[in-house]
Order: sequence, then C-alpha cells, then structure tokens
Amino acid sequence: LTEPVQLLLVAVAADIFIFGLGAGMSIVPFNALIQGNTELDRLGSVLAGKNWIQNFLMLVFLIITASVAALNVNSEYILYLNAAIAIIGFSLVLSKLKSSF
Repeated sequence: LTEPVQLLLVAVAADIFIFGLGAGMSIVPFNALIQGNTELDRLGSVLAGKNWIQNFLMLVFLIITASVAALNVNSEYILYLNAAIAIIGFSLVLSKLKSSF
C-alpha cells in the first residue's frame, strides 16, 4: 500500500476507536444509573429488559444508517448524525446521574 493509503487507514481506525470509546463512555454511566436505582430483587429483570431494548435500538439505527447510505447520502453527514445522537444520549444520562447523587 502507498503511504497516503496507509495514513488514511490509520486515521479511519483511530476514528472508529474514538467513536467506540465515546459509545462506551455513554453506556457505562447509563448502566450504573440503572443498577443504582433498581431494587435488588428486580435487578436481573430490569437489566435483561434494558439489554433487549438496547439491542432493538441498535438494530433500528443500523437499518436507518444502511437506508441512508443506500440513498447515497454523504457518509460525513451520517457520522455527524451519529455523533449528535451520542452527545444527546450522553448528556441525558449525565444529567440523570448528577440528579441521583
């Protein structure tokens, strides 16, 4: 591979890593919020329900992303939309966490 292509691959890999890191930083406080506000005897059911909802929403957003990509929307706009959704979700979880302490 040529040097510009290698640099591009490194940049894309770094972007994917940072995107995943941001997703992890939003889901961990969300899980902590759920575990902290759930009665111990219901914790397993609540976490199982949360996992079902989370997996369903991941599938929905995957379908939305694939549909938008099939419509030949610029991938830059798709990433901006994903970033906006992540920031909004993280902000909501963070505001709930602050109010629970």
